[in-house]
Amino acid sequence: MNKSIFKRLTFLVTGAFVAAVGVLCLGIGLFWFNFIVPSILSGEKVRAEMVLVGLTEKLEPALKAGSISRIEDVMVRSLMMKDPSTGENLILGINVETINGATLTKYSRQPVEISGPFAFSAPLYSSATQEVLGEVTFQYNPHFYEILVEGALIKLFWLLGMMAGVIFILQRVLLHLLRPLSDLNRKLGGVDFSQTASPPTIKGWMVSEINDVVQSVSDLFKRLEITRESEINAQKELVRAQSVSKTGNWVWDIVTNDLHWSDEVYRIFGLKPQQFDASYEAFLDVVHPEDRDALEKAVAKAVAGEEEYDIVHRLVRPDGTIRFVSEKSGLLLMRLAKPLK
Repeated sequence: MNKSIFKRLTFLVTGAFVAAVGVLCLGIGLFWFNFIVPSILSGEKVRAEMVLVGLTEKLEPALKAGSISRIEDVMVRSLMMKDPSTGENLILGINVETINGATLTKYSRQPVEISGPFAFSAPLYSSATQEVLGEVTFQYNPHFYEILVEGALIKLFWLLGMMAGVIFILQRVLLHLLRPLSDLNRKLGGVDFSQTASPPTIKGWMVSEINDVVQSVSDLFKRLEITRESEINAQKELVRAQSVSKTGNWVWDIVTNDLHWSDEVYRIFGLKPQQFDASYEAFLDVVHPEDRDALEKAVAKAVAGEEEYDIVHRLVRPDGTIRFVSEKSGLLLMRLAKPLK
C-alpha cells in the first residue's frame, strides 16, 4: 500500500460516505412524502370531521325550527371556537344552504374561499323524520396542519444531520485506521530480504496465524467434549451406585427453598423418579407424624450451625408402608456466614 494506493482508498471511502449520505437523504425524502405528510394530513382531517359532527348537531335543531336567527347564532358561536394551544380559530368560514333555497354565509375574520383539502360538508337531517333540511359546508383552518408539518420537518432535519455526522465520524475513523497500515507497508518496502532463504510475506504470516487459531479452537472443543463425556459417565456410575446401595442425595437451597432429589430418593420414598417438583414441604408430608417435630428441630439446629444434621426417622410411603431412613448433610455458607445450602 504505497502513497498513491492510500490516496485511492481515501477517495473510495469518501465516495462511499457521500453515497451513503445521498441514499440516506433519498430514503428520508421518500419516508417524508409517503408517510409523515399523509399521516399529519389524515390526523387533521379526523380532527376537522369531529368539529363537523358537533356543528351539525347544533344546526339541525335550528334548521328544524326554521329560525334564521338561531342558525346565525350557531354559526357565529362555531366561528368563535379556538384552538387552546395556539389561540387560532378552528373554522374560517361557514356556509349553510336550506332546502328552501336560502343561503347563509359567515366568516371568522375575512371572506375565504371554502374549497381545497380542508373544506368539509355534510347534509343536515331532521332527527325525527330523517328529512333533509339543508347542507352545511365549512373551511377548516389549515394553520394547524402547517404547524405540524413545520415541526416534523425541523425534527427530520435534526435527525438527518445527526445521522450524517455519525457517517462522517465513521469515515474519519476508517481513514485513521488505514494510515498506519500505509506507514507499515512503506517501512517494510525499505527492508532488503534478498539475503534470506525464504522472504517472509504478509500473506504467509496471516495463514500461519489463522492455522494456529483454528488448531487451538479445535483442541479446546476436543477437551470440552472429553470433559462432558467424563461427567456423563460419572453421573451414570453415581446413579448405579445409589441404586445398588439404596442411597440417595439431595440439595436444599435455603434461600430460595428449592429442593433437588436424586432419582433414588424418589424410589426410597416409593415414588417415580422426578414425579413432582421436590420441596421441603413435600418432604415433611412423607415424614412420619411422630418424627416431624424431632426432624424440624434437627434441621433448625443445623441451619443455625449448632450441630450437624444427622438423624434417623421414619417415612410413610404412598402404599402405607413405613421405612426407616438415615440422613446426614453438611452446610454450605455464603458470605457473612449466612446458611446457603
